[in-house]
Amino acid sequence: MKKIFFMLLLLFLSIKPAHAAEWLLQYNPDPDPNANQIRAVWGPSGTEVFSVGDYGTILHTIDNGTSWSTMTSGISQTIYGVWGSSASNVFAVADQGKIVLYNGSIWSAMTSSATKRLRDVWGTAANNVFAVGEDGYILHYDGISWSPMTSPTTLTLQAVWGTAANNVYAVGGPSGSATGTGVIIKYEGSTWTEIYTDPTIVRFHGVWGSSDDDVFVVGQDGSILHTTDAGLNWSAIPNPVQDSTVTLRNIWGTSASDIYVVGEGSLAGYGGSIILHYDGSNWNVMNNPISSLPSPANSSSGIKLHGVWGSASNNVFAVGETYIEEDGITRHGTILHYTESQPTSSTTSMPTTSVSSSSSTTSSIIATTTTTQPPSTTTSSVATSTTTTSLPPATTTTTSITPVSTTTTTTTPTPSYTLSVYPGAVWVSWFFPRPFVRLLISGTNVNFDETKLVEIEGAPPIKRFEHVSSTVMFVRAWIPPKLLIGKGAKRVMVQSGDQTYVGRLEIQ
Repeated sequence: MKKIFFMLLLLFLSIKPAHAAEWLLQYNPDPDPNANQIRAVWGPSGTEVFSVGDYGTILHTIDNGTSWSTMTSGISQTIYGVWGSSASNVFAVADQGKIVLYNGSIWSAMTSSATKRLRDVWGTAANNVFAVGEDGYILHYDGISWSPMTSPTTLTLQAVWGTAANNVYAVGGPSGSATGTGVIIKYEGSTWTEIYTDPTIVRFHGVWGSSDDDVFVVGQDGSILHTTDAGLNWSAIPNPVQDSTVTLRNIWGTSASDIYVVGEGSLAGYGGSIILHYDGSNWNVMNNPISSLPSPANSSSGIKLHGVWGSASNNVFAVGETYIEEDGITRHGTILHYTESQPTSSTTSMPTTSVSSSSSTTSSIIATTTTTQPPSTTTSSVATSTTTTSLPPATTTTTSITPVSTTTTTTTPTPSYTLSVYPGAVWVSWFFPRPFVRLLISGTNVNFDETKLVEIEGAPPIKRFEHVSSTVMFVRAWIPPKLLIGKGAKRVMVQSGDQTYVGRLEIQ
């Protein structure tokens, strides 16, 4: 039989009720399996963002995370921190004291005396930048050269942040698995001073504040410390993930009443990766799509989320390490994007989460639908995605699906009902003469016995192949080749109980 060829299409079914909050999962486009952790994220604007990680990985988006491209860093060491004064003046710091600078066109190596691992970088201007790292090492850049600063500690400094040139904090603790004491140091324009140590907390990982009198530090054991007097006194803040299995690794916010914290832990009920949100009164655990997915063997405590940054309360990125989908596919690196202004959170338990398509492609967007409103009809638009790939032994061509408005019609939903419909890929199999579309449906409180793919316009009556677990259902339906050849919009309908999800697939 002649090899059947055709295309891999990315199918979007996205129904998003008004005001529903969601973290979207965006894949690391770097196919190198060694690039298994993304360590930090920062951007000069809401649309342009840099993510950095293992083996000199630098990822770049100029369309607010819709697509990511790999940049050439010029180094092979793990990059731990990134910060810039503008889009044409971005610093990244790495293992072995490596520092690279982006001038808006290329990354180039900078000269410094550093040989130790640098963990973070931050500044107030192009000529006032601080880098911190192992053994209490601190560097300062004055716009011309990097020079070492006298440090009051020999502990590894994990993070640096401040509000002004004379008000800079750095936090850390012992390296690796060593036991010891967390430390906070501060720079007030002339010297660095140790201002706090805590023998009950082994290590601090992140620092951020809305002002000098409102600074938070996060670290081991799910700890959050807070100062309201410029670091003179620190108090422990109760939060729902305080536990010896939890590590909080980074913190960022827009104001004193809008703060995000990321980390990981095996605390019962909260899954592997953890995202906290503070609304000015309470710390709540946010829903995220990778919290209960399997993590690599070397990360039994969960899928580490290392960094968080955003440009606004409705545009936040979180980055982390490799995770393994429920169907066994390993995704190298994690980028999550939060795009809604009102966070959805839970102080009791994390919901079960869903996975992406098990095809061999890299998908750029996953859409999550949350229904907690009374019966209503809403309409939203989703982004355009084009994917070209190969599916051995079949050959492929490039086909674009332009998702258009999708509509959900809701009648008498259960108040806590949550359903996520995930993109699927159209496959052409060597063993089966017809291509098929594969959809993934997932959520909590979903009765999968009542969930079905009702219609794909132009296709014969649906024949389903399902694998059902407690959180996910795979639906496979045969697609006639003529459907993929003909142009125009095709209606796709999924029904679960009283919920009907209608999307439109446009073949170009």
